[in-house]
Amino acid sequence: MKINLKNYSRLHFSHNIRSLYFSTILRQIGAGLISLFGVIFFFEKFGNSLENVIKLFIIVFLLYGFLVPLSARLIGRIGMKKMMIVGMPFLTLTILSLFFWDANPILFLSLYLVFVTLFRILFWLPYHVDFAEFTETGKRGKQMAVLINISQVVLGITPLIGGFIISSYGFSTLFFIAAVIVTTAIIPLFFIEDVKEKFSFGYLETFRNLFRKNNRSLLVAHASNGIQGAIGVIIWPIFIFAILKGDFFVVGVISSLTIFFILILRTFVGSLIDRWGKKRILKIGSLLSVTGWILKIFVNSGFQIFLADTYHNFGRVVNTLPFDVSFYDQAAENKHYIDEYTVIRTIALNFGRVVVLLISLPIIMYFGITATFIIAAIATLFMNAISRKNAPITK
Repeated sequence: MKINLKNYSRLHFSHNIRSLYFSTILRQIGAGLISLFGVIFFFEKFGNSLENVIKLFIIVFLLYGFLVPLSARLIGRIGMKKMMIVGMPFLTLTILSLFFWDANPILFLSLYLVFVTLFRILFWLPYHVDFAEFTETGKRGKQMAVLINISQVVLGITPLIGGFIISSYGFSTLFFIAAVIVTTAIIPLFFIEDVKEKFSFGYLETFRNLFRKNNRSLLVAHASNGIQGAIGVIIWPIFIFAILKGDFFVVGVISSLTIFFILILRTFVGSLIDRWGKKRILKIGSLLSVTGWILKIFVNSGFQIFLADTYHNFGRVVNTLPFDVSFYDQAAENKHYIDEYTVIRTIALNFGRVVVLLISLPIIMYFGITATFIIAAIATLFMNAISRKNAPITK
C-alpha cells in the first residue's frame, strides 16, 4: 500500500505548537537520559527489592491521581502557561533529589515524592490541554506522528548516552547533566499563548463524573493504558536489567536500537490514522501489542530482548498513536470542558496504574515477574474502548 508522503510536506504547525514541542524535546532529552535507568536506580538503592520499587510508585500515582483535581482549580487563577512555567522547576528539583540521594536517603526520598508530585499536578494538565488546543482536528494523526518522530530522533541516543555515563561516571553525573538540560526546557514556554480555561467541577464531582455510566468507556480505556504503561516503565526495565546482569551500557544500546528501528513506522501510521480512521488502526495495533507482551514472557538474552521489544514497540506505535489522537480529539471536542475531560482522563490513567501495581505484588511473589506481562497484554485489548463515543463532559 502506498503512503503519500507529500501530505506531510503540506502540514502546518502553529507558532504555539512549535514552541510547546521545542520545550518538550528539551525536557525529553534531559528526562530521557534517566527515564529507563531511574527505576533501576531505585531498584539498586532499595537493595534489589522490586517490591519496594512497586510500593514507591503506588504512592507516586496515588498522590498524582488524588491531587490533580485540586491543581485544576489553579487553571482559572494563573492560566495554563504560568502553570507549566511554575511546574517545570520541580522536575529539575526531582532529578536533583536523586543527585543528593546518598547524603540522606530518607530525606531525599521524601523530597523526591514532593517534587515529582508538584511537577506532575502543575505541568501535565495544562500541557495536554494546550496540545489538544494547538493541534488540528483531521490532521492530528500526521501532526503527532511528525512531532513524536522529531523527538524520537533525539531520544534514540539518550538511552545509549545514559548507559555510557552511568557505566563510566556513575548515576550522580547522569543526574546532574539531566537536571541542567531539563532546566532549559522552561525557556520556550514563555513564547506560547496563554489558553484561558476555568475548571468548573468540585473535587468529589470530578470523581463522580469519572464513574458515570456514559463515561465508562473512557475509564476502561485510560485505566487499561495505565495498566500496560506501568508494567512497561516499571517492571520491564528491571526485568531486562536482570537478564543483562546489570550492564547499563548494553541496556542503553538495546533501547536506542529499538527506538531507531521503529521511527519510520510512526510516520506511516500517522498518515493511515487520518485516512483509515483511528478505530481500525487501533484494533490492528492492539493485536500486535498483545502478541508483543506474550513474546516478552520467553525472553532470556540480550538479542531476544531486542527482537521482542522491537516487535512489541512496532505494535505499540500502531496502538498508542491512534489512542493518543483519539484522546486529543475527544478532549478538543469538549470545547470549554477540555480541562475537565483531561483531569478525568488523568485520574483514570493513575487508577489503572495503582490497581495493577497493587495486584502485581502477590502475582510476582507466587507466579514470577513475567506473569505481569500477561496482565499487560489483556489490558491492551481494553484500550480499544477509547474508540467509542463518550458523552460530552458537562457540568
